[in-house]
Amino acid sequence: SDPGERSSDRCSEKEIILLGLLAEEPAHAYLLEHKIRARRMDEWTEISTSSVYRVLQGLEERALVQSTLVHEGQGATRKVHALTAAGRRALAAGILDQLTAVCSPRSPVQVGLAFAINAPYLQVVHRLEARAALFSDLQAEIAAIRAGLREGAPLPRDLGDATLEHRHALTIRLLFDHLEHHLRAEASFLSEALALLRQESPESFAPPSVLDPEGSAHAPEKRR
Repeated sequence: SDPGERSSDRCSEKEIILLGLLAEEPAHAYLLEHKIRARRMDEWTEISTSSVYRVLQGLEERALVQSTLVHEGQGATRKVHALTAAGRRALAAGILDQLTAVCSPRSPVQVGLAFAINAPYLQVVHRLEARAALFSDLQAEIAAIRAGLREGAPLPRDLGDATLEHRHALTIRLLFDHLEHHLRAEASFLSEALALLRQESPESFAPPSVLDPEGSAHAPEKRR
């Protein structure tokens, strides 16, 4: 089943995210979609812009959100959503649930590691070196954001927006602290993995001829 869907009377991850965004300010669906994209929330949560309308409808049916029609010039009308008192209670309960939720880490890289000896040795090493470089860049990016948060600097355009109030700075900092710890752990693992691989014999891996002449894959691109 979809881990982002509600399985009980508690709110799902998707519902908590929308409730949390609406706690910042009442908003129409388009603004919610913009915030999700701007904060790259589809990269680190179960939410996606395609699910916003459906989740909002479910929240409204449960009386956690109420909607009003607002006219915005030239006859345009938007449906603006706001939290109800029940919605605020559900959000608080959902936040506490999420803070204690534990799940097993899953990543595509684990599949690659499990069967690495079936690829050419040098290709494996080069791909992990590229991965290490990518994570190094991400660490630098997150460290710069955290330094800015400590100094009270505004968030970069693609990570925040004018609707964020000062009281949200702590939660944003905690989020990036958590992310940076994960990045450091990944970087440490890659350093140890590469050191281990460099002690191995290439003969333990598949020969280069296993790939077609042009190679079957390309080095990972940096996230934009």
